[in-house]
Amino acid sequence: MATLRKYLLSDIHLKELFKGSSIAFIFKLFSVILGYILFYVLARKFGALGLGIFNTCFTVLILTSVLAKIGLDTALVKYIAEFVATDKKNQISKLYFISFSLIVISGAISGGVIYTFSERLSNLFFESKAYTQLFKIIGFTIIPFAIVQLNSEYYRGFKKITTYSILQNGTIYFIILIFIMFITAKEQQIENIIYFLFFTSTFLMLLSTFFIFKSNLNLSANNKGQVLGIGKRKLISVSIPMLFSNSLFLIMNWTDTLMLSAFHGEDAVGIYNIALKIASLNTIALIAINSIASPKFSEIYSSEGGRRFRRIVQQTTLLTCLISLPVFIVILAFPESILKIFGHEFLAGKPALILLSVGQIVSAFSGSTMIILNMTGREKIGRNILTITVILNIVINYILIPRYGIVGAAIATMSSTILWNLIAVIYIYKSFGFFTFPFNRNKI
Repeated sequence: MATLRKYLLSDIHLKELFKGSSIAFIFKLFSVILGYILFYVLARKFGALGLGIFNTCFTVLILTSVLAKIGLDTALVKYIAEFVATDKKNQISKLYFISFSLIVISGAISGGVIYTFSERLSNLFFESKAYTQLFKIIGFTIIPFAIVQLNSEYYRGFKKITTYSILQNGTIYFIILIFIMFITAKEQQIENIIYFLFFTSTFLMLLSTFFIFKSNLNLSANNKGQVLGIGKRKLISVSIPMLFSNSLFLIMNWTDTLMLSAFHGEDAVGIYNIALKIASLNTIALIAINSIASPKFSEIYSSEGGRRFRRIVQQTTLLTCLISLPVFIVILAFPESILKIFGHEFLAGKPALILLSVGQIVSAFSGSTMIILNMTGREKIGRNILTITVILNIVINYILIPRYGIVGAAIATMSSTILWNLIAVIYIYKSFGFFTFPFNRNKI
């Protein structure tokens, strides 16, 4: 244990990584718990049907907000970390204002499309026009939701992990839960939850944007040097491949939900998403560590590189493995007991839970592969890897979901998750001379 502690805390970069990831892990764990509580409350109050409606609407919001951000949130992390490391802070204000304005424009376009086709979306996913209004609300929610995500990544670039974590979905879950607690029985309808999703996103957008504008004004006042090197064209040339990577990644993760809704209805979506939420516990450490690893990778690669970069990559994977493996073992040992917490109807998700957990633990042991590619100027490679696996994911989902339902969806997600991780690991080895696995002894 003493040797392991010495290895983990052997240098200043790893100490910062450990501290930042610990904060992010606590917030992420809190967010996951809130998410489970929200899903539990929705499942109890509205059943699998209501939970499926909420999941479908939330999925559409997440996918369209990714398109609205056009990769600018990820690019923002890369450039802020790089500018801080190379003493070019005077460029950050312009970078943020350009990103903000572009997202407002693209968000308005995305929202307009969702609003225009709201009736068709309702027919597609719910086979009814009754939920058209819900998609119209989602259309209005896209801009505030996307701006909140941009603002959280702004703080992530500065490695202000506490503020970054507060702006993640856990806060939205928390506020919605408070809303559910105080509404009357007559007002307890799933439509009201979607309305409140809009109000919550708008509130967080206004609050976080106010403080960022204030900090940027101070930053501009303290940095009178010439602003060079970042314009809309250059920023978009970097962000677009990241957009494709982020959107393809989300498409791969949410295609199963949307196809289940189309082929099997909202009950199957509700059961499957509970299994997916539980399986995702395997990667909670990876997500938390990536929150600080992204700017750290960019900083070290641009300023030090070489053996130091390899060391921090493998240390992040080690931290991930130490946390994820016990979670995986618990899920495999007690799948029925865990699912039964949400209600007996969710026991049908046991096979899916096991399959999804296998895919997630492989992802955890592979490390921060896509983050490494994005933060080292190889975002186009990441895009190409995900393009291949997304196509495979869609094909497998289309073949298996009509026949096998949630099990088919789980097989598709597990297969594609394992594939893109292994391809990325191999590419990183060929590019940098080392595997992302912990304690790897290959020479650079």
